[in-house]
Amino acid sequence: MKSKFRMAAMLSGVVMATLPLASTASASDYEGDIAKAGNPAPDASQVCVSTPNTTACFQAEGDFLYVKDLKADGNGVSNDWHLSNGSTRRGQCGSTLGAGKWGYCDKDFPEGVKITFGAYYGGTYYSKTVTT
Repeated sequence: MKSKFRMAAMLSGVVMATLPLASTASASDYEGDIAKAGNPAPDASQVCVSTPNTTACFQAEGDFLYVKDLKADGNGVSNDWHLSNGSTRRGQCGSTLGAGKWGYCDKDFPEGVKITFGAYYGGTYYSKTVTT
């Protein structure tokens, strides 16, 4: 019994000692948002990229990210993005609203920086880069 307790105490000490070494910088720059349904809906002024299962768009006026599920397969879709201004700020606008439905995420990006946005399909990232 004493050896089990000693081993458990030693293992918890090792875990506690290594926790401060873990970096959280990348996690704090990640923004995971759930898309809201409804208006505003994308129109011809947005820049979009499509895959067989997703359409992802960005509108600089208002910093809106849009995502539309094109396949009734029960899987969610997302508009994955990252800023290209030397920042590590990145994120995802995810949607489980269902096939044929648009969702949007309202963001606040710095003016005049480049944003790369898009969607993954079959392990390939389909994207576009525009200025905010």
